[in-house]
Amino acid sequence: MKFIKCESCHHYNPIKSEYQIFCDACGKKISNNFKAWQQKYPNKNLEDYKIAVGVDKQATKPKPKKISLKKILQITFIVICSSIGAYFGKQQSSKLYSFFHELAYPTSELLKQDWKRQYFANKKASLESPYLLTKETAELALPDEVKQLVLKMSNYTYTENPNYSIALTVIEYNQAIENMSLKAGSDGSITEVLNRTNGTDLYYSDSDTFINQYPALVKKGNFKSDGNEIYFKSITCSRNNKQAIHLIALWIGKNEDYELITERLFNSFDVR
Repeated sequence: MKFIKCESCHHYNPIKSEYQIFCDACGKKISNNFKAWQQKYPNKNLEDYKIAVGVDKQATKPKPKKISLKKILQITFIVICSSIGAYFGKQQSSKLYSFFHELAYPTSELLKQDWKRQYFANKKASLESPYLLTKETAELALPDEVKQLVLKMSNYTYTENPNYSIALTVIEYNQAIENMSLKAGSDGSITEVLNRTNGTDLYYSDSDTFINQYPALVKKGNFKSDGNEIYFKSITCSRNNKQAIHLIALWIGKNEDYELITERLFNSFDVR
């Protein structure tokens, strides 16, 4: 069996038909599909395409690694098709460390506790969390065309738990961005995650909502990276078309406690 790799989510699609144009995982168009390829080589057929373009999935599948979660963030909003990028850095801790961290700080106990509300960006955003988010001091490298639009950017993260991480980013523009695309910003964040982690097999759902009177988009799903299942939930909110606020939580493996923590955290999220 030969496969064609989706450039958007890196899913390997089995080449089954000459009419296969869209990715089975994310639904986006495969740029190098058979019909597009055949325009360059009109005398070639599907079998020629499989030989020339198709790959063996097993030969390119990432080898499983021992990992624990460490998050580094890179955030970029670009005019109408805003995009937020968040990605994990290189894994540095072993599963043994993850075990002792969970032993010292049992997640289930956190659900029984009262959480303090944390405020960000002059109280424009707030949430209740058992983990303390701290402000990143290092400036993010932004393209020149983005710097011209961004008046101020604040980034707050929690990365101490090897299996769970949170990031909150508040971006203020120097002028109102008409028709700001929450969908583009939300999609851009997950695309960047996949690019940085060689992630594959992305599945997610989108749902529109409001935080107070401000429009927002919630994204929830999972993907594979280095042999591990990564779960995530994010919310992207537009505040008067002059500010974009993005919250994302990511964790390794199917874990009911982390899911409950995430739901409680997101339910407490507020924008003023």
